Amino acid sequence: MNSGEPHHNAKFQKDTEDVKAPKRIEAVIQKVRTIADENNVNSDIVEQVYRTMISCFINHELIHHSKIDNKQG
Repeated sequence: MNSGEPHHNAKFQKDTEDVKAPKRIEAVIQKVRTIADENNVNSDIVEQVYRTMISCFINHELIHHSKIDNKQG
């Protein structure tokens, strides 16, 4: 995920499922849980924080994706 300008990603997504990218999300979650475990940090808390952050970015991208669709449609 590009945290600097997430709405730019919306231009490249074909549909809302591409924006949501569940497989990519699960890969990120597994990675951050592993890093948390390796650093003796509560991986459940890290997962909750990342899921919340990802959800916010996805909602932001979905808004921009719908604006792009409306302009093209």
